This record gives sequence, structure tokens and C-alpha cells, in this order.
Amino acid sequence: YQRRVRGLLSVLILLHTTILMIQHRTYLRLIEKPFTSVPSEILLECASGVILCVWGVVASSDEFLPIQTIHVHRKKSFDSRNSRPSFWQFRHRGQVIDREA
Repeated sequence: YQRRVRGLLSVLILLHTTILMIQHRTYLRLIEKPFTSVPSEILLECASGVILCVWGVVASSDEFLPIQTIHVHRKKSFDSRNSRPSFWQFRHRGQVIDREA
């Protein structure tokens, strides 16, 4: 539950930062001043939003599998390891040969 709240909060902070930046640029246009740099408050809010977002993504990930997958594959049989149903083809030229015979 906290992971989702953290992720939602970070998105809201980044959205608020975007709105602040748009308002700042509009204000500068109204007073006819050139845009020189981003105010420090907006930079700080943006940095905190990005850090919170990264923290939320890293904390919400599942457990990592070991790099050496020998522990995972040791329990499986050879046939189940090399089974790739996405490569099975049932419509092939063997059907045509079978019909002629």
C-alpha cells in the first residue's frame, strides 16, 4: 500500500513542478523579462519528486532472481526447459504432403 502511495505522491509532485514551471515562464513573458534560469524552489521540488519516484520504483520491484539460473532450472526437466510453445507450428507443408498420400 505504501509503495503505491509513494509512487502516486511522486507523480503528483512532478506534475506540480511542471505547473509551477509553466506559471513561471508565463509570468516572465508578462513582465517581458528573458528566461535566464529556473528558480531554486522549482529545482528542489523537481529533484525531490525524481528521487521519490526512483525510490518508489526500486522499492516496489519484486525479489531479484540470481544471475546464475542453475538454481531455478535444476528443478525443471529437460523437456520443460526447452519447451517453446510460441514456436510450434501446426499449419505447415507437411499437411499438403499428407493429403496427397
